[in-house]
Amino acid sequence: MKSGKSLFFKILLHVFLPLLVGFFIYIFYRPNVWITRFLNWKFNEQLKAESYSIITRWIIYSGPDFCWAYSFTSAIFILNHLYIRMSQRFMFAFVLVILMVSEIIQLFLKPYFTFSMSDLITVIAGCIFSIMSIKNL
Repeated sequence: MKSGKSLFFKILLHVFLPLLVGFFIYIFYRPNVWITRFLNWKFNEQLKAESYSIITRWIIYSGPDFCWAYSFTSAIFILNHLYIRMSQRFMFAFVLVILMVSEIIQLFLKPYFTFSMSDLITVIAGCIFSIMSIKNL
């Protein structure tokens, strides 16, 4: 097992930093999201994401999903490595199913959430990228 300091930095880098980046993108660059409406913040109402390039729009709309998927997968794999000790293949399949279901369920929550194939592909990529980056924990 890694030292406590090394483990702390891995958790910080692979779990909390992606969540913070995703939250930052979601709050400051996406217009008219539920949390800014709830808090009655008006600073991002004038954003016109449609005028941005395709890559920038992907970062704005799918980037938070990538960050969340990466963070969730990293947390589960770190917990698995430290405590659960199940097969990595099983854990990969388990996490992938959870991520895919969390995106597909948005089909049934239309007024509040939007489903897109881009988001589904993004969470799968986030899961794969996380596993590739932390597999040598």
